[in-house]
Amino acid sequence: MLRFFTGDELGCIKSIQCSKDPQSSTGWKLDERILFNPPAHAQINSGKLDPEKAKESGVQKLALLNESDSTMVCSSYKSQTNIVLTPTPQEKLAAAKSNGVLSVFSVNSDDRKLEISKEWRESRYKVNHKFVGLNLSSEGLFWCTSNGALGRSVLELDAEEASSSFRKATLPMRLCSWNLSPDASSFAYGGNEVDLSVWDTERTFQETLGSQVIPSENSDTTKKRKRAGDLFPAEIWRAKNLPNDALSLRQPIHITSLSYLSSSSVGAGGVHLVSGTEGGDVRRYDTRAARRPIANWTSVAKVGGIGLVRAGLSEHELFVADNGTSLSALDLRNGRTIYSYKKLQGAITSVAQSSNNFLGSTSRDRYFRLHSTFPPPAIAGCQQEGRGEIFGTLYMKSVPTTVVCGELMDTPRRAQEMEGQNEIVGEGGDEEDENDDVWATMRDVGEGDDEDEGRIKTKRQLQTRS
Repeated sequence: MLRFFTGDELGCIKSIQCSKDPQSSTGWKLDERILFNPPAHAQINSGKLDPEKAKESGVQKLALLNESDSTMVCSSYKSQTNIVLTPTPQEKLAAAKSNGVLSVFSVNSDDRKLEISKEWRESRYKVNHKFVGLNLSSEGLFWCTSNGALGRSVLELDAEEASSSFRKATLPMRLCSWNLSPDASSFAYGGNEVDLSVWDTERTFQETLGSQVIPSENSDTTKKRKRAGDLFPAEIWRAKNLPNDALSLRQPIHITSLSYLSSSSVGAGGVHLVSGTEGGDVRRYDTRAARRPIANWTSVAKVGGIGLVRAGLSEHELFVADNGTSLSALDLRNGRTIYSYKKLQGAITSVAQSSNNFLGSTSRDRYFRLHSTFPPPAIAGCQQEGRGEIFGTLYMKSVPTTVVCGELMDTPRRAQEMEGQNEIVGEGGDEEDENDDVWATMRDVGEGDDEDEGRIKTKRQLQTRS
């Protein structure tokens, strides 16, 4: 059974369970459960609060960490971050809201509700800003806002200790996307006139650097750094803009989304990244090769710019969505579209892929969709064997803004159900073995039998003629 966590523009956090249903036309059944309903949502239903006012606490980001003995889910609201950690048999979820509050929830094993266990405030979040990145790892909770406010917190502390143990740093402003590497050793960001940059995580939060990472814009050192292209103290690598166009005009920099590739590792000496731009291009970078992209695929977006790029679990797989209604899978070897999903009516806001290669997506038409995926062909440019399809849809009352995938933890009841299914399968397997023995003793009918039958007929004909 698949499970996805979603957050919407009104501040609700929901759990969507996807299970196979032979009676359904698509073969899948999608069940929705509201885990967290903000107090303002009840006022909306009673007509006492304007929905536009409630959007000030809408969910912007979700993050999830899976461990063998725990699952941690983190959701980010416009300015408040509510975190969810999940030790067995409980799960904890984190979220960031528009008022700058970070909250930690606990969810029971049956996914019925969330209970607030911790809360603290992010004071650097301002009006009209947004969270551009949120990530949970074994190192703690990481978040970043569009004004360059970067934070890190250990999740095991209580509310007072958590608020006082923040490790903060300052990044450039006008950011549009921030992402932590799979091993949490580095992070990357990009934005409006902010080119792609990779930083060392540990050095960024050192006390000697801290909030002093980015000097004042009026300082002479900043001007010299811009002229010389020097890196900041914790910066590992920074991309270089593309050459001027055919008219010798400077090409604008506007990164809307970025994603680490599975082959990224600072320890191995290189980081592989993919970025999407407002101009509709997708670019691939290798920090070992050059500062400029090693591949630049233009006009990938059909409508508007690139909305999001997300590396798939299969090799050479990349999911790309534009600001229209397009969601496609690209081959990272040549930048060609492998397949596109049909019958989408709204712009994709977020995607999440499960370990068994199912894809969940949310869009502005208020739908959650469950997709199938197929890996790229073994040889680049060859014909694709399969295409991704939509297995199920679920209409949601408010616009979902983000989604993450989490493995559904087995309760004792689920374990008993699985054991019962295994016993049934085992009994069927014994019957099949007996049938195999019967079939093994039977003689196969082949070409030789046809020849023998033809010889008998010929002999009979000769006897009749004589």
